[in-house]
Amino acid sequence: MNCNLQKNIAEIFHQNAALSSLVEDIERANQPFWLVGGCLRDLLLDRVITDIDICSTEDPTQLARTWAAKVHGRWFWLDADRFQSRVLLNSKIHVDFSPLRAETIIEDLELRDFTINSFALLIDSELSHGELFDPLKGQVDLQKKLLRVCSSQSFTDDPLRMLKGIRHAVTLGFDCAASTLTLMSKFSSLLSSVAGERIKDEFLKILSSECPVQGLELLVETGLLKELFGSPGDNWNHSRAFDQLNDLQMKLAQINRTIEISMSEDSRPDSLSNTTLFLLVNLLQQYSPDKLPELLHKTLRFSRSEQHLVEQLISKGAEVEETFSLQEVAQSKRAKALAVELLEPYSLEKMLYWGVCQNKFTYQQALYRHQAFVAEQKIGRVPDLLNGQEVAEIINLPYGPHIGLWQHRLKNAEIKGDFATKQGASKWLKKQITV
Repeated sequence: MNCNLQKNIAEIFHQNAALSSLVEDIERANQPFWLVGGCLRDLLLDRVITDIDICSTEDPTQLARTWAAKVHGRWFWLDADRFQSRVLLNSKIHVDFSPLRAETIIEDLELRDFTINSFALLIDSELSHGELFDPLKGQVDLQKKLLRVCSSQSFTDDPLRMLKGIRHAVTLGFDCAASTLTLMSKFSSLLSSVAGERIKDEFLKILSSECPVQGLELLVETGLLKELFGSPGDNWNHSRAFDQLNDLQMKLAQINRTIEISMSEDSRPDSLSNTTLFLLVNLLQQYSPDKLPELLHKTLRFSRSEQHLVEQLISKGAEVEETFSLQEVAQSKRAKALAVELLEPYSLEKMLYWGVCQNKFTYQQALYRHQAFVAEQKIGRVPDLLNGQEVAEIINLPYGPHIGLWQHRLKNAEIKGDFATKQGASKWLKKQITV
């Protein structure tokens, strides 16, 4: 057995009290249990693991629940009909339990998705010295860095495996075997039968990988992107689109390096989330799918707020350039905050995507401007120098929608430096109504 696997298993199971306790419980059980799948793959690759997959010949639920209670883990169902459950440990490791899907462990491995996930190791006190079951030569594919499907029925058993395969390719840096890509193309239409929550999870993992554009290329090549997004709009140009996506990815990598250098880990924003978001927005802008709200809500299962954010970033209005110009001329902190307020909602994301990613200003400038807005705003907006009643008295008109328009004009004038105090705002407004 691979020496890395021996070493890593020994370290993980013998240095973690909860997992050592699990091995002891399994040894007392009257049925065999195996380590299987992706955790063994990652151990063979000397990668850090946080998820462990265990299967047994019979229903493992009672053992899983008893062990979870003993080590103060949290147990819950993944799929009650298939007796699949999960235990979350305080160490942030989670352990999944399931029964075999076939009569023997070898037959079970042959039913799995990809050869690099078709490993099994019997769990006992000699965990690091047991036989590694590898019926489909997954170790060979690991060495070749090749993603190969276990059988032609893998994708029909679970169509989500097609997205999972592309995710494996871009996160592990593997090539997809030609025969596997052919099967993805053949069965791409089956993706419509998969729950949107599962699709969203895998799709966003592809976008958040180190090679997201490569993943999108594979989605296009296999027809999976068309199954997800429908037919592209008339202006879709594959070559131009991926040139833009590559440029955006490089810009986002540069921004993230700036964040790492200039900010402490605790104060950094979720840059990975923004990277994923901006790549998706750019793709959707160029692809121009029909019925975008339905795609985001039903196919990708975005929440209403996520959907609204994506739609806001896609529909850049002509006033944005004017807003950026106002940010440049604003002098005081309050004036800068007012200029940012014009981009609400999602002002920071808009400044990053429309401004920083387009080289209109730097990340530090965007962050400073947004911090000014956060400091000055109350309940989502910067308070007016003149409230509605005060404006109504000066212009000598009853309260109505026109009051809000005057307050908007007042804020724009304040941003440009026409005044900076309540008294100055009052004088400016009186002058306007006498012109």
